[in-house]
Amino acid sequence: MEDLQTIIKSITDGLSGDNRKDIDYLNKCMTLYRDHPLHKEIAKACGELLYKLMPEESRQHFADMFSKAFADFQNKLHEANELQQKKEYEKAIALLEPMKADAENSSLYRSDEETDVRTFAEPMEMSLYDFYFAQKGKKLQQAPFPFHAVYLLLGSIELSRNNLKKAGKYLEKARQWDPASVPVLIVLAKFQLADSKPEDFYQTTLEILRLACHPEDLATGYQNIGLYLFLKDDYEGSANAYFLSLNYGEPRLEMDDALKAIEQKLGKKPVPPTHEQLKAFAEKYKLPLGPNMDMLRIAAGNAQYLHSQGHDEDAQYYLDILHPFLSEEDMEALKKQLGF
Repeated sequence: MEDLQTIIKSITDGLSGDNRKDIDYLNKCMTLYRDHPLHKEIAKACGELLYKLMPEESRQHFADMFSKAFADFQNKLHEANELQQKKEYEKAIALLEPMKADAENSSLYRSDEETDVRTFAEPMEMSLYDFYFAQKGKKLQQAPFPFHAVYLLLGSIELSRNNLKKAGKYLEKARQWDPASVPVLIVLAKFQLADSKPEDFYQTTLEILRLACHPEDLATGYQNIGLYLFLKDDYEGSANAYFLSLNYGEPRLEMDDALKAIEQKLGKKPVPPTHEQLKAFAEKYKLPLGPNMDMLRIAAGNAQYLHSQGHDEDAQYYLDILHPFLSEEDMEALKKQLGF
């Protein structure tokens, strides 16, 4: 069987230079290879060649169509999320099913030998993916629709309905589309706990702490550690984790309940630890004491680069990620260091 590069070269060699003829020719090539084992990769390559051959007005029409399709996709996601909140699960699933089918069946959104296709909710996720997960030699490409969000919502719905097998399947799909998504990992951890897999819950929580780039996500990670240690009968450690979470998020009702349960187990009210005690706690359990330094360095580097290129609005996005984790004095010193 011919390899992909040989097939693409053969197709490219057949181009005549006459745009009308070549557009028809490429469409015929996609039909010709539709039963080939590499048909998805071939169709993708032909689609890219077709786009290059389009006249400018056709490209603009294509861009307008995509913009409309993206807005429709987002609106349906929002509507499905609202239906989930109302516990109208079947209606939500009916909205999500065609979007899931698009993710699974379209050859345009497939990774291949050269391209790694993922979806990201925000730019920082892409940077974290590139740092931790990127496959060497492959070009990272963002899929045009947030498919991870579709599977995350489907997984959340099935988790709410206690359909654990389906929930786990959907959440793993969400993670495959966006391995750097902390919101996906948070729901995945909930599923693992519901599925009586505390060690998986713990490992996923460590990943949350590694990838968290927003204070509230870091707080959730520490509270997960608190719950895990409680389940392990380590009540002092559990209390420390819950208190540590308060540095990054508002206290929640669940935390009040957790501290009351710890008090019952200890026979005394847990006391907020000192900084030194928290430091010792983090060292003992090999936990980050605060945000991951790699994440902070990546955000700072991106801000500096974008500012140097004159893209101050994009640079501000990364400064906004850094800001909640730094004092005003440290933030101003960092901005000066980065050239702002």
